[in-house]
Amino acid sequence: MKTTWQKDGFTIRLAKASDVDDYYFQNYCPLDRKCPD
Repeated sequence: MKTTWQKDGFTIRLAKASDVDDYYFQNYCPLDRKCPD
């Protein structure tokens, strides 16, 4: 299983692939703009 992902220049390491998008939007997406769904 892949353990690292690249998204918008960040390297994200998670336990499972299904966590990537939720983790990214909760931790890296700026609060002052609308994040894509």
